[in-house]
Amino acid sequence: MNTEKPLTNIIWAIDSLKINLERDIRVGHYLIQWAERNKGQVIPVTIFPNKIKNSDNIRITIEDDLDFLHEIISHELVQKPIIHEFDSDKISVQKMAQDLMNFGTEKNADIYVLNKTNNDEFSDFLIGRFSETFLHLTKRPTLLLDQQFNDVKKILFATDFSKDSFTAFKSVAKVAKRMKAKIILYHQFEWLTYHLNAYDISNFHNSKTVQPWEKYCQALNVNFDIKFGENIISPAQSILAAIQELDIDVISLVSKTGRLGTYLLGSTTRHVMRHTNTPLLIMHPEINKP
Repeated sequence: MNTEKPLTNIIWAIDSLKINLERDIRVGHYLIQWAERNKGQVIPVTIFPNKIKNSDNIRITIEDDLDFLHEIISHELVQKPIIHEFDSDKISVQKMAQDLMNFGTEKNADIYVLNKTNNDEFSDFLIGRFSETFLHLTKRPTLLLDQQFNDVKKILFATDFSKDSFTAFKSVAKVAKRMKAKIILYHQFEWLTYHLNAYDISNFHNSKTVQPWEKYCQALNVNFDIKFGENIISPAQSILAAIQELDIDVISLVSKTGRLGTYLLGSTTRHVMRHTNTPLLIMHPEINKP
């Protein structure tokens, strides 16, 4: 009997109102790497309000672009792009985000991939609008891509050492194993809270706080390291500095869902999202995937 884990369903949301073929071809090839290493499949989808002005002409253009994109990428792990329509005569960020959620539920989504930025300042997939709205709704891991993405060799996981953070970390460690990447645990000390000196920090690596995280990676045979932010700056600024210093390929942060969850999305996560071109993997502790 075949007991192999079902394919990981990677839902790739393509901006229906401004398809950028050059960028999307690069994203497609990047996601093939994720699919191959995670025993997954890429399901490209574009969410389309079918009653907007000139919707028929717009749909024809979208179909032509998606057909060309599929022909160029042409890989067995990438499905033919889907145009998922919903009845609306206007462009509603909330409705588009909800429809993507509905589509992902139908396809048993394990992870979503969204564009983080777009050259068109009015695009509904622009960061601050569609992406952030979607992050408020979903409990699934979401990978946000900008213009910069490389082979995944180093994943930075920012933590506050909470229970929720450790739950999410276990999922990211599994991703690191499949991607054959090193995972770097990162924590920004709040000096007024910890009252730590240099000696305390150097010995924190071997503390009971860190040991469960390191042992989990050892059990998975994942290369593990830990770094601390020691400057008196905000956690977001510390994370951004670490991305450059450590040559990070993917950043992973934990966020809460729902409007009350903006304590992270509205501060650290939001700030990092807006000030880095590095791929950002947003994890939700409620779901221990992928």
